[in-house]
Amino acid sequence: MQMLYKLIFYASISLLVIFVCVAVALNWLPLEFTNATYADIFATVFVFGIPILMLLTLCRLGFKPALTAQKKKVVVIQTIITAAAALLLIFLYGLGTALDLCGWTTGKALFKKINGQQKIVEREFGCGAVDAAAPTIKIAREVYITPVFVYFTPIDTNTLNKAEWIKVETKN
Repeated sequence: MQMLYKLIFYASISLLVIFVCVAVALNWLPLEFTNATYADIFATVFVFGIPILMLLTLCRLGFKPALTAQKKKVVVIQTIITAAAALLLIFLYGLGTALDLCGWTTGKALFKKINGQQKIVEREFGCGAVDAAAPTIKIAREVYITPVFVYFTPIDTNTLNKAEWIKVETKN
């Protein structure tokens, strides 16, 4: 039984670290989900999964030897601090999501790499209905890291090696 408790504890800690790393990467890197469905799934799992994972970390009590009264107080305090940190993390994630009305959208493809899946695309930054100005347009290289994540880097199309890139023809 102690082995099961250890497995649950370490799995929940690992998943917490993965969730936090993905959330940080999505906020501070030019990394995005390939479609909105993945973003919705992540948000749902993040909001509901963090509290569940935090509760599962209490399985550490199952593989610890009998606790003294002093150690029980420490465990209770650690649990309260961990739960408060989880609630703060969820609050900040929700606040960031709710206040972020602006965002990048990928427009038309301009160039496609001959031997690869990379594309050079036009990206527009706008704030939707709350923005009266024209969107900011940038040209970026679209690199699929995994089927779930795509990474965008700014690129100057004047410096492209024309032997490696094909212009994508658009129909009017």
